[in-house]
Amino acid sequence: MAFERASTADQIDIAPILLTNIHTRPEKQQTILLRLFLTVLKKIPIPDNDEDKAKVFPFVTQPGPLKVVYEYFRNVLLLTPSAAAAVTNSESTKPVPNPGLSINTVKRIVGTKPLGANDLVEYKRVSMETLLRLLPLLKPADILIHALLAVVDPHHTVVRAGEDTLKKLGRINLEDKPLIDSMLALYIGTPATDKTTPADDRIPPLGPLQRERLLAFLTKSELAASHFPQTLQVIFDALFGASAIIKLQIAGLQFVQWVFTKANEAQLNVMAGLILPSLVKLLGTTPEATSPVDVSRFKGLVYLCIGQLATRKPEMFQKDLSILQTFLKNLTVESEAVRSYVQDAIVLLSHAYETAPAETLALIKNLLLQYIEMDNTYIRYVAVQYAIKLFPFNDVATRFVCILAAADSKLEIQEAAKRGLRPFVRVNHDIVSSPKTPYPPFPEMVAYLSTQARQRMDAIKKSTSGKNESNTLPFSADIYEELLSFLSRCLLANARAATSKDDKADKATDKSPVSDDLVLLPRYIAYLRKGMSIDSTEDPLELYRKLIEEAMGSAKGSPNLHHIASLALLQLIYHSQSNLCPLYSQRIQWLQPFLYTGMKDTRELCAKILGYATAWKKEGEEPVFLDQSVIVRVVETLLGQLNEDDLNTDNPEGACNGLGYIFCRTLRVNNGQLPPHLVGFHTTLVTKLFRLIKHRNVGVAIAACRALGVVSRFAALPIADEDLEEKSSAMDTSSEGETVPSTPEKPKEEPKGSTKLTKGALIAQLVVMLKSLSTERRLAERIANTLGQICLGDPSKAVHDTIAKALLSMDSTSNEEFIFTVGEALSCITSGESSTAAYDPLVPEDEQLTDREEETEQEEAEASESHGRADSGNADKGKEIADKESEENAVVVRAMLEKIFEKLISSQANVRSSACIWLLSLVKHSRSHSLIKGNLSNIQAAFSRLLSDNNEITQEAAAKGLVLVYELGDSSTQDSLVQELVSTLSTGKAKRTEDIKLSADSEVLPEGTLGKAPEAIGGGMSTYKELCSLSSELGQPDLIYRFMSLASHHSLWNTRKGAAFAAKTLASKGGADAIKPFLPSLVPKLYRLSHDPNPRLASSMKNMLDSLCDSKKAVDENFDAVIKDLLEGVVSSVWRVREASCNALANLLQGRRWEHVYEHLEDLWFRLFRAMDDIKESVRKAAKIATQTLANLSARLSDATYTNPEAAQKAVTVVLHFLLKNGLLSEAKEVRAFAITEIQRISKVAGPLLKPHISQIVGILLESLASLEHQGFNYLSFHTDNQEMLEAARLAISKMSPLQETLDLCLKYVDSDNINELAAGLAQVIQTGVGMQTKCGAAQFVSSLCFAHPSVLKPHVPVLMKALRLSLKDRSPAVRSSYASAVAQLSKVANESSLKPLMAHLRKLYTEDNADDTARTVSGIVLLLMARNAPTVLKDYYKTVVPLVLLGRNDPAEETAKIYKEVWDECSIVSGLQLYLPEVIESASVVLKSTSWNLKMQGAQTIKDVSTTAGAALTPYLHIVLPLLVTGLAGRTWKGKEALLVALATVCKSCADDVARGDNTNYPSALKIAQLVLNECKRKDKEYKLHALTSLATIMSVFPNIRAALFVEIRETLNDTALGKKDEEDEEEQDTKELKKDEVKKENPVYGKMRVKAFEAMGQAWPGNGPQAQHPQLADPAIASSFAEFLLTQLPLNAPTVQVAILLALRLYVERLMVPDSFEMPGVLDPPTIFQIVDSVWQMLHGTKLSDVRKEALLLLIELLKKTQGTKLMKKYFLEIPSQLAHAEHDTNVVPLIK
Repeated sequence: MAFERASTADQIDIAPILLTNIHTRPEKQQTILLRLFLTVLKKIPIPDNDEDKAKVFPFVTQPGPLKVVYEYFRNVLLLTPSAAAAVTNSESTKPVPNPGLSINTVKRIVGTKPLGANDLVEYKRVSMETLLRLLPLLKPADILIHALLAVVDPHHTVVRAGEDTLKKLGRINLEDKPLIDSMLALYIGTPATDKTTPADDRIPPLGPLQRERLLAFLTKSELAASHFPQTLQVIFDALFGASAIIKLQIAGLQFVQWVFTKANEAQLNVMAGLILPSLVKLLGTTPEATSPVDVSRFKGLVYLCIGQLATRKPEMFQKDLSILQTFLKNLTVESEAVRSYVQDAIVLLSHAYETAPAETLALIKNLLLQYIEMDNTYIRYVAVQYAIKLFPFNDVATRFVCILAAADSKLEIQEAAKRGLRPFVRVNHDIVSSPKTPYPPFPEMVAYLSTQARQRMDAIKKSTSGKNESNTLPFSADIYEELLSFLSRCLLANARAATSKDDKADKATDKSPVSDDLVLLPRYIAYLRKGMSIDSTEDPLELYRKLIEEAMGSAKGSPNLHHIASLALLQLIYHSQSNLCPLYSQRIQWLQPFLYTGMKDTRELCAKILGYATAWKKEGEEPVFLDQSVIVRVVETLLGQLNEDDLNTDNPEGACNGLGYIFCRTLRVNNGQLPPHLVGFHTTLVTKLFRLIKHRNVGVAIAACRALGVVSRFAALPIADEDLEEKSSAMDTSSEGETVPSTPEKPKEEPKGSTKLTKGALIAQLVVMLKSLSTERRLAERIANTLGQICLGDPSKAVHDTIAKALLSMDSTSNEEFIFTVGEALSCITSGESSTAAYDPLVPEDEQLTDREEETEQEEAEASESHGRADSGNADKGKEIADKESEENAVVVRAMLEKIFEKLISSQANVRSSACIWLLSLVKHSRSHSLIKGNLSNIQAAFSRLLSDNNEITQEAAAKGLVLVYELGDSSTQDSLVQELVSTLSTGKAKRTEDIKLSADSEVLPEGTLGKAPEAIGGGMSTYKELCSLSSELGQPDLIYRFMSLASHHSLWNTRKGAAFAAKTLASKGGADAIKPFLPSLVPKLYRLSHDPNPRLASSMKNMLDSLCDSKKAVDENFDAVIKDLLEGVVSSVWRVREASCNALANLLQGRRWEHVYEHLEDLWFRLFRAMDDIKESVRKAAKIATQTLANLSARLSDATYTNPEAAQKAVTVVLHFLLKNGLLSEAKEVRAFAITEIQRISKVAGPLLKPHISQIVGILLESLASLEHQGFNYLSFHTDNQEMLEAARLAISKMSPLQETLDLCLKYVDSDNINELAAGLAQVIQTGVGMQTKCGAAQFVSSLCFAHPSVLKPHVPVLMKALRLSLKDRSPAVRSSYASAVAQLSKVANESSLKPLMAHLRKLYTEDNADDTARTVSGIVLLLMARNAPTVLKDYYKTVVPLVLLGRNDPAEETAKIYKEVWDECSIVSGLQLYLPEVIESASVVLKSTSWNLKMQGAQTIKDVSTTAGAALTPYLHIVLPLLVTGLAGRTWKGKEALLVALATVCKSCADDVARGDNTNYPSALKIAQLVLNECKRKDKEYKLHALTSLATIMSVFPNIRAALFVEIRETLNDTALGKKDEEDEEEQDTKELKKDEVKKENPVYGKMRVKAFEAMGQAWPGNGPQAQHPQLADPAIASSFAEFLLTQLPLNAPTVQVAILLALRLYVERLMVPDSFEMPGVLDPPTIFQIVDSVWQMLHGTKLSDVRKEALLLLIELLKKTQGTKLMKKYFLEIPSQLAHAEHDTNVVPLIK
């Protein structure tokens, strides 16, 4: 009771003491004290400083009391209004359960008084807000539960407080055992198994929402997952509890999932068996919920929980597939939203079956085969996943599952299945691609697929009763495509694996290695066929062949399927000719239809198969040909279809292919000879083909051309050699090898049936078509290829010369593919069969069946070695051929080289490009020719010259050629080539060589042409010169060839023709290995060059770097070397190097850590800032991008969230120091702007790490506020009159700048450690800062510092206060205002030692003699701001402030006076002014003695104000005030002197009694004062005289005892003034003034005012006729009558304003007369005088419009009636007065007086 009756202040003081040692008190006392504490808690002000918080709430540092408070607050948060009401409700017989609280706990909290719902909400809110405010002193984990309970409270204010607390808690350690124990105990309450706890002490479980919120946090704790048995209790309560709602069940399932993931093995073993059956039971239930989303999520989580358990306890699922089957079944019946959950759960289940026994896996495999063909896409997807995850890649059945799914309609199923058809391994439940993984055994795979195909065909037969059986496929066309493709890869992989085993066996037994001539597939095929008959049903190849034929023969197959099948069959026949050729020779009729159907490529493949079926040859035996009758019939049939008039182009096209490959194969196996029965057909075929090459259909023309080529490949055409010379002469070439005729004439066609066809005519026709612009590119390439093949089969020199001359004339085309084809043909002409371009047309292209993606690095190396052996074999073969080379052949080669060399120096770019490609092709394909090897130096010189060509293709082709040349040479030749190339690239001069017919040293690399690029990109730089520079710097000149082989980037080299020119040796893995020792030196340069502004150079270098190594890994390993090189490049004298370095840095710095860049961080900033101010725009742009990347990196490194705090502190130091010292002070505008932005960004992310740098940051930013201002403001300052408005605008803009925002950020991190340096720096800026913005910013920062950290700032206030105090008189109004505001804020935390000097200084600013308006104004501003912001502080210095404010209120400057008036109003000390009268009088006396007239005036006005306010209280100070005022009146008149008169009159009026006594000799008497003032009335200054008259009137009104002595003198002195007489000087002045046109001469208004005051003074001076008027000067009665007569005479003669004064004087005249009852006072107040007075009153009442006159007249009448009351003097007017007054009632202002 006593506590409640105490005042609020006492309660606030006592409340924290109540909790002292509360943990030692009994429970009832604890409850009472805590309740009292809670009721007053909301009234306790909580300070901002943590130390002060601990003082107000000492229990926060005491574990015992703090624990009690925590528990009580938690119970309050758990308390519900219904339970609280039930406790105090007398009508309630049964308590209401409160979740989380026992009945007794509720009673203790509530007590005996009713607790309203609103009060309870308020208690909860205050509890949470208090915990939030005290959070810095508490452990976040201790109040987590409170916050969780608050956020689910029904009232929004409690919820908001809880949410705010949760946000501020930050990251909490959820592995804290006491916290988890508390959460679990609170969740469960009193266990049901506890039978000993009394009913009123049993704690019921929490409510559903509370439990859901607790579960959300328990689901993040690993400790909670392994807290048996509480974990199990929580799970079952959440899932099956009586009050479980859907959201709680969902949270429970999430907790189950967490437990299955994080629980330890021992506890999971116990819990899993109990939880799993319950989860399975839930699968068949549907919870009650209003939201379908919640239902779907609930069901989905059940599935996922079971799946998660399978990953931890697989043994629980491996023996029984019922759960898997249930899942798969439910996958078809669950809703769409749940199916994705089920699918994911099934995938998780797969982890359990990875280690399942074989029996279980067999069952699963059978399930997969069933499910893969179901309609449900989810089931099919699961089947594919299981096929991949549970079974190895070499499992046959599951690969079949993937084959079936690879053509699925769903893309995701397709992709998953295709991953399953590529070799893989399983690593930690994940599927990883692994080319080394073995394929399924080919025999097993093909047998399984054949069985599946047979079973399906049997099923189809049954369902269709055998109809259309031949057109039916067992699988869809898409599936069949995947099936055949996989079998092809499987066959090749098995062959490689078998060959590898044999090789190892050979090495183990020291046997010779496998013969080079033996290829993989033939050997493996032979192995498979060993011991099997050709038609064996068990032969895997036979089964494979039947599958292929089935695909080829079905009409339902797709064109792509037919193509794949045809290619597979061709491959099979090619590698097993002796077995399959005889077989298909019996099936010619089956093959023939394929020539006319399907895609064109498929027809050609079938034609090749037909060719193999017509002739074959076993090793060591004579060739075997198809039966004569059969082949003749086939040839005749096909020849009959070579009809150029046939509208169906499929027939002639198919016939061309078939006949071409039949004759080609026959000639091939029979050494260029035809059997006798085919000889006659040969010529006919050529003749018909000749006609068809001109067919209107391009497809037919290409087929005819191709057939003509393959027919002539192995034997000369059976036509005459005539017309060669004639046709040849028509194709003369110019000196540059360019064709003279532009449009050759089309030769005359032979009439039909004519057999006269010559080689000359044939070649001429082909050449004409080759050169024709209307010829399609495909046909042109085929013609060029055909011409080359003709030369291979025909040894005639004339044929070779004719074709060579024709091909060499095709040098102007821009089609590179065609040029390459021509090059191959030229190689065939030059080298014949030794050319690698002379291939067998019937050999299948293995690349189309080989999956290149499967080749590992090891396989590539083996292929490279194999290729090397083949190249070696070819070289040996070439050597043998070279030994047999005739002189004639050497002449051909030399002539060919000369022709090409001539074209290399052509002035036409296309000619040079063609010649370069031809020379490249010649070196590539004719590399074994001795003349090629013997001219390597000359060829290199030719290629070197082309490195400077403007055409990019020419350059790269030349580089390719240089690499090939280097590969061909032996060691000594290579050394020589290296020296020549380096010399060429270094000096830019190619060597002189007669063989190339160069007249002198040619300039190979002229400036401006090497690697020529647009001027904006580059100058005279090139890829090859850079490569030469790289190799020279490494001391390995020969590396330039390796670099060239890696540097090409043009898309040409990825085409079918260009890909053949890859440098196998140098670009191979071994070639790259040779360069690896130089990587530390190479990587920095290559990395920089890969970012060169020249895109060609950059692309080349990037390709090179990627080819040499893993570029990312190499850069990481050589990071220091790379960044040092780039830093040097940023300041290079070459702009391209600078730009490339900036580009490279932008890429390099991404994602780096502190340990990578700490040594280079400052240097990076310095150099990139320098580059941002580069003279070249492109460099500046690149530098800006790089600097932005560096800024992002610096921000991340400065953030302790992402970087180690120690490293982050170092990063902040480096970056901020540089940006502040160099960035902000840079002369470059862009750099300064960037530095500002980055400083702001670093300040935001660095947080507390800024503390050591606060002083430096603040100081430099403040100085920069002014220096970074736009220069336009300086111009405006000189061209505007309103400087204050301009300054306000400048200051507003400054406050919105990023610098100001950064300064605000810095405020948060000021503390006791950095305040010393910061305060000194701020004081320095305040005193010596330059620029308005800098000074204002410093003042604003000081003000903000007072708000944010008052206690920290307090010891340093004197320093700042002194600096501000001394700078208050700044010339800028904005600065003065800011400084004043800062002083006001500082005063709130300042002590007396700082405030006393401040007050003295403010007084000095105002009262010193030389004080200007600025000083007086700023003093007032400071006081005004202190009065508003620190009134309590200012109150202690009122003794100084009040006199100063009173003085300032009377400042002559209106604006200044207004400021001091506002201060006076703010202080509100009118009533207490008497307390400070001594100080005020002292201050006024000081200024009255001042030499400043303004101060004297203000002093006098101050005394007047004080006198008016204090009244008689001023009496003790009259001895000070009056002498000063009287003394001040002496001397000449000065501006403002009238204030002395006014003050003197006011003082006399306020202290009239004391002054009138005249017994004090310390100040003048009233008479002396009046005489003094009367003398002042004689002054000539009219304004001053007016004030003197006013003051005289006032004085005479308050001192009646001196009137008699002065009346006569006053009347005489003022008579002229009252009559309006002017001095001579005034009249002269008035006469001298010139009047404007039509202007009326007017009297100065001051004269009227003076007359008013003169009459008023006379009236006030009238002593009357009483005792006080007994004076010698008044002994004569005529004086009184003359005075009255004077007034009455002047009354009608004056203006209304003067009339008012005269009437007043008359009233005073009457008022001060004494009239006895029996005495009529003759001459004083006799009837004539009364008549005049009354008559004047009537005149004034009716003759004027001014109410004041009538009013004053009535007052005179009233006074007259009073004086004559009881006499007969007014009797005669009694009747007249009412009528006159009634007539005056029209003036409402005088009605009261009339009445």
